Amino acid sequence: MNVSRQKLFILITILIGVCLVAGGCSSQKPAKPMPGTPKEVANGIETEAQKVEGVNKATALVSDKNIYIGLDLKENIDKQKSTAIEKSVLDRMMYLEPNYAMGVTSDMDLVRKIRYVAQNFAQGNPLSSFQNEIMEIDQGISVKREALDSTTGTTGIK
Repeated sequence: MNVSRQKLFILITILIGVCLVAGGCSSQKPAKPMPGTPKEVANGIETEAQKVEGVNKATALVSDKNIYIGLDLKENIDKQKSTAIEKSVLDRMMYLEPNYAMGVTSDMDLVRKIRYVAQNFAQGNPLSSFQNEIMEIDQGISVKREALDSTTGTTGIK
């Protein structure tokens, strides 16, 4: 009976070892998290945009499959530099959220509109009541990209 216990112990040890090796050697990368609510997506975009050099504060508005990002830039930044910062933010955000069309602006009138709509949406007002403002924002933003085309894997640049 002592030999049976030794065989059982060896068998269990081998099974545990095989399970550990098979389970620990997976070559699959973890899946990218599924997108959250519009508010969660906006919060993530704002946090990441504020990491770009030259950005003081960012406000994001998620409307359907569009994200509008308003940037409050640091002082004494000329137009050329502000455009470069906008493009840098856009590139970074498109990497994080490729399935959204995006627009980025540092024009203070548009930033105020983005902030106004985003704050009202966060307070529970439906985006449908701000369609005119959203249309003005969309038309006023010059730094834009379309969402990633899942069939070709490319984006369109506006």
